[in-house]
Amino acid sequence: MWAADECVVNLDDNTHNCDAISAISFINEPNNNQAVTKITLDPASGYTKAIFEVTYDAEPTGWTVDICDSKSCNGYGGDAGHTSNAAEIEILNTSFNAYRNTLHGHPDSTGEPLNLFSKSVSINTETIVSLEISDERVGWNFPNEQGE
Repeated sequence: MWAADECVVNLDDNTHNCDAISAISFINEPNNNQAVTKITLDPASGYTKAIFEVTYDAEPTGWTVDICDSKSCNGYGGDAGHTSNAAEIEILNTSFNAYRNTLHGHPDSTGEPLNLFSKSVSINTETIVSLEISDERVGWNFPNEQGE
């Protein structure tokens, strides 16, 4: 993606500048300091990754980020049965959590939990968290934790 394809969603004043980007649509426009977006990554369209930069003005409480592969993910992994390809990442308080999908043949059929990892991360005033999503990949950059 190029700088011209940058989308900024400001949850402090409930605004965005994303209308010109075909890969981004809003399920719920910014309102009451939250938003729900649908981002379509498709090599044919030229959009193959999304980079989320989240700026915090205080230590987070509750869910501040939830990114997943399904329209019904709502934290803690899995979904309401819309797809078996429901991988998910979330920032809940100061924990960064990742959950795997539930495709047939994966360990969930043996009763193992969906959680891949839970990391305690440092987030406070002026922290910028970067999350990069692409096909079968997630990368992260917190002040005390980086990886993919």
